[in-house]
Amino acid sequence: MLLVHVSDTHLGYRQYNLEEREQDFYEAFHRVIENAMTEHPDLILHSGDLFDSSRPTPRALLEAARITKKILERGIKVVLIPGSHDMPKRKGIPPHAILEELGAIVLRSSRPYVVIGDVFIGGLEYIPRVFREVLLGKLRELSKKAEGYNRRIL
Repeated sequence: MLLVHVSDTHLGYRQYNLEEREQDFYEAFHRVIENAMTEHPDLILHSGDLFDSSRPTPRALLEAARITKKILERGIKVVLIPGSHDMPKRKGIPPHAILEELGAIVLRSSRPYVVIGDVFIGGLEYIPRVFREVLLGKLRELSKKAEGYNRRIL
């Protein structure tokens, strides 16, 4: 299995409050994904901070949806793990739920792993440091579930 790992794209980030800088982030994201797709991967894994905010702008959501749709149309699986910037400050679902509706796989506490082919992929959304023991317990559980697989990503 050929895997592409991407992280910290921070879509919607407007450095110095400049629209041009926001556009730079979109262009860089599209360029990375377009280049990755030339390698014909089986899977693209984004491991956190896809968005710069848990309440991304409509433009950031649209850009993420466009590229996710393009990846999926090529038969490439998409796995997303929400990071600290992606998670709502209060109870709720991350903006990734929209991409999940398109066919992306979102890993979080309610679904902390997926098996694709013979590869176990486990991940948890951002969990604050004050819940360190909870996080370690969840990671131990994931590690146990992954034991039967020769190829695993956590």
